Amino acid sequence: MAQAVEQALEEKRHLIVEAGTGTGKTLAYLLPVIRSGKRVIISTGTKNLQEQLFYKDIPFLEQALFGESAGSRLSVCYMKGRNNYLCRKKLYDLTDQPVLSGLDEIEQYRETLQLRPNDIDASYNWGLLLLQLNRPKEAVPLLEQARKYAPDDVRTLNNLGGAYMATGRYAEAIEQYEAALKARPDFVDANYNLGSVLSQEGRYAEAIPHLQAALSLNPRMVLAGNCLGTDLAKAGRTAEAKAQFEQVLQIDPANDDARRGLAWLQSPASRPTPKK
Repeated sequence: MAQAVEQALEEKRHLIVEAGTGTGKTLAYLLPVIRSGKRVIISTGTKNLQEQLFYKDIPFLEQALFGESAGSRLSVCYMKGRNNYLCRKKLYDLTDQPVLSGLDEIEQYRETLQLRPNDIDASYNWGLLLLQLNRPKEAVPLLEQARKYAPDDVRTLNNLGGAYMATGRYAEAIEQYEAALKARPDFVDANYNLGSVLSQEGRYAEAIPHLQAALSLNPRMVLAGNCLGTDLAKAGRTAEAKAQFEQVLQIDPANDDARRGLAWLQSPASRPTPKK
């Protein structure tokens, strides 16, 4: 497949390739694309595959092909579909409309579930909307219903974990995040959220690997970086904590949380006792 893609690029012609899951299609087209030196657009069918390309496959090939200097060799931009971006014109148009459109959507989902009680999308979307409106208690049963019909859907598991976490049900939140990671170990949000809830439980040694995993998948995730720095400090790993906060400041020099973290480490009186 890689040879066919390379030849198609050289001859400037179309190519259609079909292959089974797990056969290495992604690497087979990325390698000749990188070798060509051309600027290309890669359009994926799902966000999950897009994240796999950006956070896993491309960094892997950079390291394999270019070694430690990989960061300066490839320029890669990560963009989602247009529905994930704000249209300025629509934003301006909304200034003359009511701000409670979310309530109208809730009513639509309610009517849909009355007609089709097993509609997974309606249950999930309604639950997600309630979660975004800071109504987690109402979101929980809807997301639980969505999970019932799609037990391995990582979005549902992750957002149900968020609803549990927002209502203080930490043990159940941990179960959902762990289930999401079992289905998809490279899920950035689930790694960060699991690390965060374990931190709140004071289980720093367990939280640290998940926060490190989130950062390995998304090195610019400053929330995970600050949380990891704090947990390393509370686990008594002061030098690593200092390095972590400094790394956050390299990404975001004005980050107040990282600055406070460094100041906290430099004050022996406020330094925490290591958590066993």
